[in-house]
Amino acid sequence: MRRGNRATALAGVTAAMALAFSTPATAASCWSTTSVSAAQVRELQAMMMAMALRCAAHGVPIHDSYNGFVRANMDALNAASATLRVHFGEANNGSGQDAYDRYTTELSNRYGSGHTSSSSCAAFSEIGARAAASATNGGLATFAAEIVPQPHSIGTACPVTAGSQLAQAGR
Repeated sequence: MRRGNRATALAGVTAAMALAFSTPATAASCWSTTSVSAAQVRELQAMMMAMALRCAAHGVPIHDSYNGFVRANMDALNAASATLRVHFGEANNGSGQDAYDRYTTELSNRYGSGHTSSSSCAAFSEIGARAAASATNGGLATFAAEIVPQPHSIGTACPVTAGSQLAQAGR
């Protein structure tokens, strides 16, 4: 075998091995549309909780709005957390609790500080009321996607394939 052919063959084998070994890791670490949607819901919840605390400290309590949001959407909030726990478990060989805890802590820290004003509190009170109403007008996931179009602290979305598009359409 000539040197050029050996190099070409080696490159082909190396590429095939890289593809074979990278595909499962990519599948485990990328974010499905379901996981992204759950992250949007969880981030909205973290944002609302932090703002309720910040606004209370600022003298503008919006906890009624936050509590209404949580009460109206408890099932959707629990489902989002369950989806994220599964995602982090799959991405970490079944032991994703620490990763999930780091993720939720990072979200809380992200929204726990920042400028708080009467107008920002009024805006978040309105967001809380709209989020509570979303439980009956189309779902929290749709509303959360409007407020949090690109969730923080997540990896890349999984590639969309024809099979996943068909599966999404069949739901």
